[in-house]
Amino acid sequence: MGPDPDAWNIERDSAGKPLTNGEGANGSAGPLGAPTSDETVSGDLRQTTFEHGKIVFNAKTGAVTVTVKGKTVPAGL
Repeated sequence: MGPDPDAWNIERDSAGKPLTNGEGANGSAGPLGAPTSDETVSGDLRQTTFEHGKIVFNAKTGAVTVTVKGKTVPAGL
């Protein structure tokens, strides 16, 4: 199954990639900013990058690591 272009509330180009040229005005207003990639998988790790950081989920341990502007911050709501 490929990337879901409706997965995030941001504008995407015709290939489904998030717009990075400032035209995607509907992105997240949170500290991470708008997504800049689809989820990638490397072994047990699933990662999505954002304008100001990334979220990494370890499927084996269930651990979630959130990084904002180079600093690890508490994960969760």
